[in-house]
Amino acid sequence: MKKVAAFLALALTAASAGVFAPAGHAQDARWNALYDRIIRLEHEVRAMRGAPGRSGGASDARISALQAEVNDLRRQIGARMRDFDRRLRKLEGASA
Repeated sequence: MKKVAAFLALALTAASAGVFAPAGHAQDARWNALYDRIIRLEHEVRAMRGAPGRSGGASDARISALQAEVNDLRRQIGARMRDFDRRLRKLEGASA
């Protein structure tokens, strides 16, 4: 659970700082969707931390689902960052 919260905090900080902000409008909706998912997951993790008596099978199942969703977000962010880096290198090569 700490790993999930740490990743969400890092991703949220980076997203709010504009690290993942793409240059074009075409991808804005996808970036916004990722950002929204990160926000939702962060709220859910906070709620799970603060909810007394939320232990056992249901909570464990939800934590597993959150971990799977976080892994999916990591893959999506990684793919978008690789695409962003590729585009940036292409632009830098064109200006050289």
